[in-house]
Amino acid sequence: MATPRILMSLTTPSPGAVLPLPEAAFRHLVPVLRMKDGEPVVVFDGQSGEWRAELLDVGKRSASVRLLGFDAA
Repeated sequence: MATPRILMSLTTPSPGAVLPLPEAAFRHLVPVLRMKDGEPVVVFDGQSGEWRAELLDVGKRSASVRLLGFDAA
């Protein structure tokens, strides 16, 4: 399976930052794709580049991502 990509608003991202997933992204990643803690995702804002990230704190109604590294567009 290809690494899922998530469109998110990123104001001042930095490596190690932990961000809550938007509700729509959570619904796609967790109930639909059945992703779990530690699985890789790609986060992008549609303007600069994309961040390699991992899924964290997966619960019944929410999850977060930790930004790991940036890849310029």
